[in-house]
Amino acid sequence: MKKHKQIRKRLAWINFVLFGAVLTVGGVLFFVLPKIQSSAVENRRLTPFPRFSMHSFFEGHYTDSLDQYVADHFAFREALVSTSFQLAEWRGIPNREVKFYDASQLAKNKPGAITTNATLPDSLAAADTATVNENGDIIANMVVHNGMAIQYFGGNATMAARYAQAINKFRTVLPASVRIYDVVVPSHYDLYMPDEFRRSSNSEKKNIDIIYSNLNPGIIAVDAWTPMMAHKNEYLFFRTDHHWTGAGAYYAYAATVERAGMQPLALGQMQTRVQKNWLGSLYALTRDERLKEKPDTAVCYMIPNSYKAWRYTDENITKPIPAALYHKGGGYGMYLGGDFPLMKVETSNRSGRSVVILKNSYGNAFAPYFAAHFDKVYIIDYRYFNHSLPDFVKENGITDVVFINGSFSANTSWHIMRIEKLLKGAPPQNNSDSLPGIDSALIRKDSLLTDTLKRTP
Repeated sequence: MKKHKQIRKRLAWINFVLFGAVLTVGGVLFFVLPKIQSSAVENRRLTPFPRFSMHSFFEGHYTDSLDQYVADHFAFREALVSTSFQLAEWRGIPNREVKFYDASQLAKNKPGAITTNATLPDSLAAADTATVNENGDIIANMVVHNGMAIQYFGGNATMAARYAQAINKFRTVLPASVRIYDVVVPSHYDLYMPDEFRRSSNSEKKNIDIIYSNLNPGIIAVDAWTPMMAHKNEYLFFRTDHHWTGAGAYYAYAATVERAGMQPLALGQMQTRVQKNWLGSLYALTRDERLKEKPDTAVCYMIPNSYKAWRYTDENITKPIPAALYHKGGGYGMYLGGDFPLMKVETSNRSGRSVVILKNSYGNAFAPYFAAHFDKVYIIDYRYFNHSLPDFVKENGITDVVFINGSFSANTSWHIMRIEKLLKGAPPQNNSDSLPGIDSALIRKDSLLTDTLKRTP
């Protein structure tokens, strides 16, 4: 008995020493190892070191931010998170053809699949919930089928009509001489979702038709669905990302400028810039090996026109920074170089027309084409632009206004609310419509979505 007690005592000491050694070494490495700004594994920016203030300290915000900073920068975090994703992928019996993912788990950074059976699970057949992340992007239930991630569309007639009503308001406040276009485009769902995994009530085409039927007759509805469906066998959407490709955006652009009375460029008229072996947002959510085996290729179709471009990142949009329409690398970031409240493009065209494009990230691959036609192109990201659109149109002599949305965001209340804010403009920090943080993602139950100075070469 005495011998057993001695053994237990020694084991307890060994456990204490080992545990203390791990904490000590981990603490030393935390301070010694260099910190990275973004996670390649999670495809997101990591929490920066918080700024101290007495107010944030006594409110508890500083310590909360400090906890998040430590959690984002402990030693070997990238390798450990990657291993966690891999273990989740190995759970259950692998099915090489199809896998389903639950949006509620993906939003919690738990990418494990909910089933390995090649049938639609009951949990996905029920009404979906949507999570909107810190960029306003929608995390939805999805299926990975034959190497492509496809999110489930769950828009409904109520949300479609509400979106149309929001766009209609601009017809009443903008001058009658200003042409207004509304472009709502489909996603992977209508074009590529296998029939056995579809829901008959959730057709993007039907939903877009409802939107257009509710538009004011003074607004030009652009049919992008038909040309995109006609070219569905082309590379219109990324397999590992929720965005469309440069080719997908091209067909929507062509349909829009045709309605504007212009002749669209042919794809063959444009030079290309290519990035191969890119893994996008839906791979980052799922870590699915099927997606990793078929990485994407991002292609920029670059207009032949000369131009000058600037971006504005300050709140008052008064400090122009030289910018470019196309960038090297960065996957979908090749288009515009990211999201900014405002970009301005001046061209050598002499059309007598200027256009403002109201978009979220879906418009990044779409907007550059317009610099081939209009004298000036203004690209506004309504998620970050906190000014009055009517005032902006008047001050800049805008002749054409284009709203571009994917079907998912057109059926999501947060996006509709942000679009409506353009009527008068309002700083988001004082309103409930500010972008949700990673740890306070909004649930969209009302939508059934699991929603540089430069010249072209």
